[in-house]
Amino acid sequence: MCSWSVKRRLAALLLFSMMLGCFPAGIFVAKAAEGARPAELEGQVLVGTAEELNYVTRNGEDYLDRQIRLTGDIDLSGYQWVPLGSDSAPFSGVFDGRGHQITGVSITAGSLTSVGFFGVVTGVIQNLSVTAQVYRGGKYTGALVGYLNGGSVISSNVQGSVTGGDSMDASVTGGLVGIALSDSLISGSYSSVSVKGGVSPNQHVGGLIGSQGAGLIQNSYSTGDVTYPESNMFNYAGGLAGQVVYGTIANSYSTSFVSSAGASFSSSLGGLVGIMAFSGTSASGSIKSSFFDLLTTGQLNGAGHSGDFPGLTGLTSSEMKEESYYGADWSFSEIWAIHADVNDGYPYLRPDLLTRELPRAIRDIPYLFTLEARDGAGSGLSWSAEGLPPGLALMDEGVIQGIPLQGGLYQVELTATDAGAKTASVALQLHVDEAAPDIAGLSIGPGTMFGSTKAVADMDNPAYSFAYCLGAGPGSRPLLGDELPADAGPYLPGADITGVKAGQFLQLFVSNENGQVQSWSSIQLVESHIQQVRFVSSISLEPAELLLVKDGPPGRLTVVAEPEDATNQNVIWSSSHPEIASVMQNGEILPLSEGMAVVTAVSEDGGYTASATIKVQTTPPIVGGLAGTVLGAGAEPLSGAEIQLGALNTETDNMGKFELANVAPGKYELVVKAAGYKPYSATIGIKAGETIQLDSVELIPVQAPGSTTVWLAPPAVDTNKDTVSVSINGHPVKAASLSEREGGQSVLRVLLDKDLIESRLDVPGDLIINIGTESPVIKVDFPAEALYVFYQFKPDHLIRVSVNGASSSLPMPALKDSSEHSTITAAISRLPEAARNELESALALQGFTMLTEPVGFSFYRDGKAITLKNGHYLEQSIPITADIRKKFSVVVRVDHAGRPYFVPSLWGTDSATLYTATSGWFTVLHYKPVFTDIQEHWARNDIELLGSKLIVDAGDMPDFQPDRGITRAEFAAMLVRALGLEELPTLSSFSDTEMFPEYKQFGGAINAANAAGLIQGYDDGTFRPHVIVTREQMAVMLARAIEYTAGELSKPDLSELEVFSDHAAMSEWAKAAMAQLLAAGIIEGVGDGSFSPRSYATRAQSAVLLARLLRHLTFIN
Repeated sequence: MCSWSVKRRLAALLLFSMMLGCFPAGIFVAKAAEGARPAELEGQVLVGTAEELNYVTRNGEDYLDRQIRLTGDIDLSGYQWVPLGSDSAPFSGVFDGRGHQITGVSITAGSLTSVGFFGVVTGVIQNLSVTAQVYRGGKYTGALVGYLNGGSVISSNVQGSVTGGDSMDASVTGGLVGIALSDSLISGSYSSVSVKGGVSPNQHVGGLIGSQGAGLIQNSYSTGDVTYPESNMFNYAGGLAGQVVYGTIANSYSTSFVSSAGASFSSSLGGLVGIMAFSGTSASGSIKSSFFDLLTTGQLNGAGHSGDFPGLTGLTSSEMKEESYYGADWSFSEIWAIHADVNDGYPYLRPDLLTRELPRAIRDIPYLFTLEARDGAGSGLSWSAEGLPPGLALMDEGVIQGIPLQGGLYQVELTATDAGAKTASVALQLHVDEAAPDIAGLSIGPGTMFGSTKAVADMDNPAYSFAYCLGAGPGSRPLLGDELPADAGPYLPGADITGVKAGQFLQLFVSNENGQVQSWSSIQLVESHIQQVRFVSSISLEPAELLLVKDGPPGRLTVVAEPEDATNQNVIWSSSHPEIASVMQNGEILPLSEGMAVVTAVSEDGGYTASATIKVQTTPPIVGGLAGTVLGAGAEPLSGAEIQLGALNTETDNMGKFELANVAPGKYELVVKAAGYKPYSATIGIKAGETIQLDSVELIPVQAPGSTTVWLAPPAVDTNKDTVSVSINGHPVKAASLSEREGGQSVLRVLLDKDLIESRLDVPGDLIINIGTESPVIKVDFPAEALYVFYQFKPDHLIRVSVNGASSSLPMPALKDSSEHSTITAAISRLPEAARNELESALALQGFTMLTEPVGFSFYRDGKAITLKNGHYLEQSIPITADIRKKFSVVVRVDHAGRPYFVPSLWGTDSATLYTATSGWFTVLHYKPVFTDIQEHWARNDIELLGSKLIVDAGDMPDFQPDRGITRAEFAAMLVRALGLEELPTLSSFSDTEMFPEYKQFGGAINAANAAGLIQGYDDGTFRPHVIVTREQMAVMLARAIEYTAGELSKPDLSELEVFSDHAAMSEWAKAAMAQLLAAGIIEGVGDGSFSPRSYATRAQSAVLLARLLRHLTFIN
């Protein structure tokens, strides 16, 4: 599935926000059971229902420091609310009501000290309206906040009733906040709560706040009644605040009735503040430009017994309703407003538009978004808008809805008007995006390869390019201008998309030169979209020449089709001279008369042709023959075995016997085949006048399924006398040795003790131990403690063991896991003659010529085989006894089935030096690949070189296809071969390598490349072997290969990349690797001054870069 860019995800997040805010205020009211965890968006917790809000308070420890945002009005009726935040764990985050209301709040404190919708707050509460009934509070009680400790309450209001808690110490009760200390801030807020203090010897009761320490109250007011229980102790009650200590009240007022009932001689009551100090101390707070109603408060003093304050004024009710009495400090243009129909004619807070960004819209897609605002009048807002796109309208509830009919960027002026005709406006931008249109002229059809599909479409702009994703889902239509998904692979229209299956969705993208989507289509693949036929790509005939005898046995031609599993391999046969050689439609040739004819086969699929020359001679004066018996398992006669002698063929009878007569004299290859047995072959010389009677031919059964053909099985004939000579750097030494038997072979074990090694530490250079012996297997034992001493004394030198021209350095990395009492063993072996001959035959059947005697290298720690890891290579050498043509010769490691694998190596005069991390058998092969489509190609030399090294091949195709894009699987395999790594067929690295049958052959190489850190998969656990590699991706993998082998790369200088005209198009993650490879001379541009980092890498380019890599690492010469 395609993964969208950051821009696309942002658009999705804005759309999600739009959906959450799509209900008008007062309409979306939720009431549900507990338990729903709220959603989160860009670090904000989005709460829109009672159940989500209840979840937050019941899991407060997870939300106390978060940013919480309301997305709608909430009714908490039926819930017993638990205050959010406590003395030990205060609320320190931001709670933004966004102008919404929380109603139905019911609180009974129990044993809590700080009681309100919030308990203790050190963070910020803003734009929130709460209707609450606090039936019994705590020591500090407010409808919104019990204890505001250095926090802020901004643009919030409360309604309902509050009763403070009883306390032996003090009961501090306010309509909005109980107590505020530590430079707290209350701004632009009001309370209409009916406030009643609790029973206590010290009562602090206020319409807005019970007690204020250091801090500021500004632009706020209260209207609810203030009462308290009768007491003969200290009662401090004020219309706005019960007590103010150190703090400041500015630009605020109160109309709250302050009851005198229950007051004592120790009480201090005020129309605005009950007292401006601690009991018995002088006033230390301040009041600025604040007012109280002389009539409604029932108080003539504004600050109780605290004296006069110049900034505190009592006004009549009619004066309180006139702007002119409030003075210049009050802003009736920005903050306050007065209207006879609002707030009983007293000042109220002006409206404010809270929405500061409009979610992006999409043309022709329904759009719905609710604007957010704060309504200080509390009677609802009316809305208007200018500049909306065609098709969108602003409804009375503040909802923008409709279907935008035209794309573009719109400047929208939004206005909210309250019940007092006061307005709040904001100018915002609204982007109307357009969905990417369908790709013009798109058609999907079968590809050329089996199991592939392809797409073609109109492409009017040459600067545009295609990309694709393949997955289980249809994807979502991108927006015009979106960035391509990160995992969309480049695509060339008309090229095969391999590894597809019916039911999968193919998403195709057209993008401009900046990688922005211009059009898109998603197609669910069906059988008719996928190539179900494996087409024939070429045919040939075997043998190419056929010699027959007139009226003798018929011959047969065999058609070899490529690929070998092509669906339709039928051919039509014809003969240029049927009177000489007539051909049947099964390929059988009847020799009718002396002469020569050309037999031609034409494939039904593709019309490919192949020919063979047929020569028919008269029966020679004297002919020969061949007879024999074929035996199977248990030396029992084998009937029905197929006998081929050159072009002649027959089968064995019930007694396993066969005979071929009238065979022209000459040398022929005899091949005997039978189901369940290994083929037998031999060269037979037929003489005139003789019938050669073969001894019985005994066929060897194939092994059971799952077993491996082991060509090392035949035991050696032991002729070794176990004589041995040992020298170190040319000086003979005495070393203990003993003869052993292992697997039917003679083994000579040489024991080198610690003293012998240490006695040679003063020898300059490497320590070269030469063993002279005829034993086929030599094992040399080293005490680990001696090796530790050597490498501490000579860390830059090696210990080498040399036997009859073959040598190996010791695997010193293995010492890390060895104790000083361990024994490190180096073994150098040669094959028994029978096994050697069987290996040579096995290689010959694969088209290889063995040039040197195989040599085995292996290493042990305390008798257990050692395998090197993490890029460690051992330096070894094998003797060269044949004339080596370097370009078409290769040093290989052969496995037990006789399959060869390239080994990094350098040619010397009489030896080859090889670098390997694995034990095994090594030899030199001659191999010249034939690629018919590279003869005039610019990369021919490197392709042939790597072909002869078994690193690149033609795969299932007859040609190399140098200009075809190379897939991730193909390049991973080439890289693994080039580094001489062993495949890991049993290690499953990715979830999708088994999903693509045609790529299953690469599974072991992909696993090995992943284990070595050369490649990486995608975030979803897939590898996507069919995706074509880009040039910058290839550069990154080559750099990893150099790092893996501990090769040297210069520190990346990214400025060097500016030599390419398109360096700005290079991906950031690839620049360092490309700069290093450029400095190393491994990569270069494409000829027009550019690098084309995101263009497809071709098979030819991969061969050239791998050849340069191997030369840089000195892995070939």
